Amino acid sequence: MTIDTDKLMECIMTIGERMIISGAEVYRVEDSLTRILSAYGFTNINVFAVMPVIVICAEKTGKIYNLARRVGEQQNDMEKLRQLNSLSRYICENTPDIEYIEKKTEEIDNIRIYNIYIKNLFYFLSAASFSCISGGTPIDMTVSGILGIFLIFTLNYLRNLKINRIFTLIISTALTGVIAVLIRRCGADINTEVVIMGDIILIIPGLMLAGAVRDLFNGDTIAGLLRLSEAALSGFAIAVGFALALAFSY
Repeated sequence: MTIDTDKLMECIMTIGERMIISGAEVYRVEDSLTRILSAYGFTNINVFAVMPVIVICAEKTGKIYNLARRVGEQQNDMEKLRQLNSLSRYICENTPDIEYIEKKTEEIDNIRIYNIYIKNLFYFLSAASFSCISGGTPIDMTVSGILGIFLIFTLNYLRNLKINRIFTLIISTALTGVIAVLIRRCGADINTEVVIMGDIILIIPGLMLAGAVRDLFNGDTIAGLLRLSEAALSGFAIAVGFALALAFSY
């Protein structure tokens, strides 16, 4: 079976890209791609992966192949990551053709475990629960849950417009906070700070921070520092957005 090496490199790169976007550790991505390339007969394999980019350099039949790709924004999805890991192991064991890899990668891309209604229910319950933990009343919990859904919807909408992540966070949190303030000014007996506390928890970059620490402990200093910087900037943007909203209330 003859395999188009250039196209195979693209397929392998796509797997690595999807793994990073889904929240994989850098060392896991580098190890998986190295094993796949080795299974297809590549030698002198060098894979370098950080959040913004993946670079592959490998040799086969005397020809050197170089490929680099910029990685999009990270969106943690443990189910997709699990399936990508399983696909990587299958590829290493069976070296299937390119069509199979493309088909399975596309299937993983299209995985949707929960529909939009279930997701909104989870957002509502999460925001309401943390509002309750912060000392909120039933009406605080209800408003926080509804605004939590609005916050995530706004984030996704602005993200689809390709707006910078930091500005996306500032705009969406500021809008959510302003709406909470306006609801109180309209006569609703709510604690704005408690409502906002419930919503903040939905977008705190906890997984990103954990991933940064994990990369640092694994010796991937550059990747760890990049993720740590992104987590810090995200936290700063969230604080700025809600601070602007609270300033509007005084």
